[in-house]
Amino acid sequence: MDERTDESRSWSNARAAVALVALLLAVYLPGLAALPIVDRDEARFTQASRQMLESIALPAAEQDRRPLILDDGRLAGGLHAGGLTVPMLGERARINKPPLVYWLQSTSAWVFTAGQPLRDAPWMYRLPSGLAAIVACLATWRIGVGMGSARAGWLAAVALGACPIMAWEAHQARSDQVLMACTSVAMLALSRVWLGHADEAKACSRWAWTFWIATALGVLAKGPITPMIAALCIGTLSLAAREIRWLARLRPVVGLCLLVLITAPWVVAAASRVGFAVFFETVRAETLGRSMEPMEGHGAPPGYHLVLLPVLLWPASLMTLRALRLGVPSLRRPIDPRQGFLIAWIVPAWIVFELVTTKLPHYTMPLYPALALLATRLATGDVADSARSEGPVPNALGVVLWTLIGGAICIAAPIALGVFVDQPDARWVCWGTAAACLPGLLLAARHAWAGHAAKASAVAAVVSGIMAIGLVGLALPRADSLWVTRGIARAIDATAPARLGAVGYHEDSLAFLARGRLDRLSANAAEPWSRSHPGGILVLPAIETPPRAAVYLATVEGWNYSKGERVRLRVYRIPGPEQ
Repeated sequence: MDERTDESRSWSNARAAVALVALLLAVYLPGLAALPIVDRDEARFTQASRQMLESIALPAAEQDRRPLILDDGRLAGGLHAGGLTVPMLGERARINKPPLVYWLQSTSAWVFTAGQPLRDAPWMYRLPSGLAAIVACLATWRIGVGMGSARAGWLAAVALGACPIMAWEAHQARSDQVLMACTSVAMLALSRVWLGHADEAKACSRWAWTFWIATALGVLAKGPITPMIAALCIGTLSLAAREIRWLARLRPVVGLCLLVLITAPWVVAAASRVGFAVFFETVRAETLGRSMEPMEGHGAPPGYHLVLLPVLLWPASLMTLRALRLGVPSLRRPIDPRQGFLIAWIVPAWIVFELVTTKLPHYTMPLYPALALLATRLATGDVADSARSEGPVPNALGVVLWTLIGGAICIAAPIALGVFVDQPDARWVCWGTAAACLPGLLLAARHAWAGHAAKASAVAAVVSGIMAIGLVGLALPRADSLWVTRGIARAIDATAPARLGAVGYHEDSLAFLARGRLDRLSANAAEPWSRSHPGGILVLPAIETPPRAAVYLATVEGWNYSKGERVRLRVYRIPGPEQ
């Protein structure tokens, strides 16, 4: 009987996993190949990964391996000087980000191009992010299963996977989804140890090894974020429980040695290449520097992430605030270990993210699995809602706000984009997306108003997925006015420039187009640049006078969304010696 029960449970888990992956692929695959390179971070990551791939795949005669030197306080060298150790963006070293995402992206491109970098495409660099998003959602589901909330875990994974920021980041070749996957797997392992699912020595060792390996990979993905979240969670749980004996099951001494063993080789190799002083100053600037003062203009006061949470986590945000209010007391004695774990995962790390001066919307994403689980466990009845006695007003207000946010995301945003873009096919896709989302949103609101939060979240997750497919997968790739660099690429597709110079328009997507061979010029530098780069391509604002020898190719107009301004550019070819 027990064997049949275990077999039935395993079959049910397999079907749930397949269904979850299929739903997520339906959201993440559309647009993965069609969406142009997005400025600015994605363009930087993809170009650095491409140069890393070229450093091992191109013939030695075609590589630029000029040695690394300090130039104006920054490391500069050949396009391929860093190899697999030091990522290079153009001729600048990019050691402010750890290497895991570059290794994954360059490996993906190497596999799909059969080792021929000139045949690469943006989707090859994005694939690791999409797969990492799926891993994070699967880990979320498994945490719910381990808490005895299989239904809530699956609903949390679906709602999390379909929320706007997850769908967008899964289409971006950046490090954030890799970080989220590493953190989610580490917290899955930690939850199993904390909740006593690893009582047997063999099982305990397996989860402890998983925790430390995932934490080490998180360090290689984005520095201290994963160990910070895990350490704060462990400390909070230990303080709340007033005991630390459970930590022995994590094998902390062996685990820390393993973490060092995994991360130290790259640290030593990179620091020896660029200089230990330069390396550790970069690490200091990326950690303490971002904490103390805004970096790259991304500053905001405390409360920034809390204000954005209901939007970025929608639709899983339906019960989030009520679940947090009910969950925080679980850290007091007697402890509800499941609620306590989720609260300890969220609250201390959230406070840190709010206090850090540099802020971007995606910084709190590693906490979203816990937030989604906390909300869906309440929505499915796995947690008693003692606050219902307070009356209908908080529920009514929450449902109204939740519905309005959903309307803004799934209805108003597509309509606004349709009005903004110039291309009729993109416009009709936007408006069709809004029309497709409207009935589902009304149904979700009806369920929420009737108190059926689980049904409301499930329907809204489908609506959010439709919105992501329509906007990211279909509409944005067709919106030519948003993709200035793609217009330039079409103009020079047949010319294959050896070098590209640009005045005024300096976005990183141009560096990707030029395969790192981009010169960002001032207006008075165009003429001398054209003389020293025969056969190159020059991009100028339409009001600028081109060099005498330049041959006009095309005019490109569009919206530079990175700066929020319209641009009108002209593209020229500089004749080569044979011309």
